[in-house]
Amino acid sequence: LHVLALQAYRLQTISKMRQLAVAELQIGRSESFVYQRRDGNVTTSPHRLGWFGGPMEVNERPIDAIKRELSEETSLEISRLIFRGPRVIEVPAEHSSSKSLTVVNLFMTIVRKTDINFKVHKGTRAEVFTHADLLATNEVAATVRYILDPSGENKL
Repeated sequence: LHVLALQAYRLQTISKMRQLAVAELQIGRSESFVYQRRDGNVTTSPHRLGWFGGPMEVNERPIDAIKRELSEETSLEISRLIFRGPRVIEVPAEHSSSKSLTVVNLFMTIVRKTDINFKVHKGTRAEVFTHADLLATNEVAATVRYILDPSGENKL
């Protein structure tokens, strides 16, 4: 009973935190991924590279949030995508782009090589990187760097 009470408390706490639904778009079975170059009109991580996705709405399920976000941000045909996940990652405030404790619901999906020329409706463009090449730049959103950083405990 005590364990159930702790789990319920944790779920209540998580539901009050800033929650994001994001997708890592892998190109086929390669080691390359598509990232969003954010524009300068955003409050968190302007001009930085990050995953497609964004804040979840109240009472929205993570899978519904990522489908909504991808349809708002890209011209990808959402019904053709298969989502794995989410992997739920708590990002401490000091590693979060928003400077507050953030819960990231990270989905993985594969896009065909022929689909990578999709239109980007939010942000400036889509860019392709391997994880290593992305981390070698100084242009990565703090939350993405925290999750992908191989020296951190939350690596993929």
